[in-house]
Amino acid sequence: MPRLQMIGLTKPTSGAAYVQGLDIRNHMDGIYTSMGVCPQHDLLWESLTGREHLLFYGRLKNLTGSLLTHAVEESLKSLNLYHGRIADKQAEKYSGGMKRRLSVAISRLCKTEVTLDDYEEGLIASTEAAKTWRNASFFNKIFK
Repeated sequence: MPRLQMIGLTKPTSGAAYVQGLDIRNHMDGIYTSMGVCPQHDLLWESLTGREHLLFYGRLKNLTGSLLTHAVEESLKSLNLYHGRIADKQAEKYSGGMKRRLSVAISRLCKTEVTLDDYEEGLIASTEAAKTWRNASFFNKIFK
């Protein structure tokens, strides 16, 4: 259950953990503002396109106007979901790896200092996963 504790869904039974110097036992509100979560199971709507997913989640994170548009476009490019009009295809047409990259983009779509990745099943080869996370690091540059 440590992952549930790290995202504030359950209280730790003992010990302490810190995210960006904040104690998870009593500072989750501050932690939430700098945290993204990439769950093991992709939380995607099959009928929405990759671009529509990013627009939706960007609005949930209070991005608007040109900042929203820029973040979505850069996200798509950085995680190789832009060329060949992939961004405008419905998620149901995405491969497992493409869905995973979209989930990573969603989790990093704002000024995210920490992203918790709950992915364990290895559908993406380790080298591909490393490349995906390395490419996702540009988000911090956009929002600083």
